Amino acid sequence: NDGRYLKLSFAMAAHEGSVRCLDIASAGAAPSGGSGDASSKKVKKRQRNQDDGSEAPPEPGALLSGGFDETINVFNLQKHCQAGELKTPNDL
Repeated sequence: NDGRYLKLSFAMAAHEGSVRCLDIASAGAAPSGGSGDASSKKVKKRQRNQDDGSEAPPEPGALLSGGFDETINVFNLQKHCQAGELKTPNDL
């Protein structure tokens, strides 16, 4: 044991059944309008900076969890609260 441990920051019953998948989205700024060429240059520059180690990794922004109950819950990882929920239509 190297003294590292996980600290519970918030907990809730996210789904009525088991959790089937998880995904984390970054809190980066949404892409702005404009020419696609300029935005692709920014992405390439950001990738080069990350390769050099000069830029910090992106902050996690949202956690998405999909469950057996056919819902997707969205949690805000910066505010530590539920941000929304997606459900499948009843007729599917």
